[in-house]
Amino acid sequence: SAYNVTATVFHNNKVLPILEDLLSLAKQNPDYNLFCRKTALALHKIAESISGQSSQGTVLPDYLVKAKEDIDHAEFKKINLNEICRGVGISKPQLIRSFKTYYNVTPYNYILNMKIQSAKLLLTATNLTVKEIAYKLKFADEYYFSNRFKQVTGLSPLHYRKKGEESD
Repeated sequence: SAYNVTATVFHNNKVLPILEDLLSLAKQNPDYNLFCRKTALALHKIAESISGQSSQGTVLPDYLVKAKEDIDHAEFKKINLNEICRGVGISKPQLIRSFKTYYNVTPYNYILNMKIQSAKLLLTATNLTVKEIAYKLKFADEYYFSNRFKQVTGLSPLHYRKKGEESD
């Protein structure tokens, strides 16, 4: 394989509460929101790395690790799965199948959830408009963004922001 990357996936939720706590801290300190978010991602990667030393995990194919890294680094870019597939040398159906097998989610839903998590942070920690957030996260338009946000969270972006302000 062209990539010398090893990763392990564990199907447990022990890390999720830690990441949620870090994101909560980021919301309380809007001046440091990007720093806190990056810290949360770094801690997650550390946990994945440490867990890779155990024999309980599943070793991922190198192409899948690289594809996920490409997606993770494209949070504020328009993500094209065809380009990612070309970059790692696999077909789109193979990527979708592997992603679903190892991460229990399709690449599309993974990307959507990643962007919605960023949107939540931007809604509560900045004064950006819904339109600006949609643009920043590369959604087609603010209406599509609002619909997808509501589909995932159960709240419109403005209601989510208002709810966050009420909890301060």
